[in-house]
Amino acid sequence: MEEVWGAYYGGAETGTFPASEAHSEQGERELRQGLLAAARARAAMAGRLHVGLDDVRAMAPAVLRHRVLL
Repeated sequence: MEEVWGAYYGGAETGTFPASEAHSEQGERELRQGLLAAARARAAMAGRLHVGLDDVRAMAPAVLRHRVLL
């Protein structure tokens, strides 16, 4: 899962907040946990025991939606 996360994550936390509110370890951990939980749920609903990059990609907009500044 670490490879999938690294391939997709690509700085999602620091890319969605201004530099003044930049990156905290807690924020990154919470983002990871939320995205991975959503991806695991999607995989489970599809009857799979593993999470793939497609699961992470599909759930990212819903998980990251509240982090985007307009």
